[in-house]
Amino acid sequence: MDNENNGLKRDDETMDFLFHGFLKVLQKEKGYRFSVDSPLLAHFVTVRTGDGVVELGTGSGVIAMILALRFAEVTIAEVEIQRELADMARRNIELNELEDRVRS
Repeated sequence: MDNENNGLKRDDETMDFLFHGFLKVLQKEKGYRFSVDSPLLAHFVTVRTGDGVVELGTGSGVIAMILALRFAEVTIAEVEIQRELADMARRNIELNELEDRVRS
């Protein structure tokens, strides 16, 4: 762990960047890693002011975080049953300072 990420990154993880570094995403070095599908899926979502959003099987939380950036007026709940991924999603929310809008 290092000071650059406030101790949120684990040794077996990478920190990747989307949108010219505006969004930081921790994910495992090996195993499932998000791909272009996640930003594409988040792009096709339409949310209206006052809507609530729930992402089931959030994984690292990348889609929920993209939606939080796209739609400042919504609150997003992410659900993940795998403890390790749920912890990673929580750390990604904290890393991007989205705790007030994304709940895991």
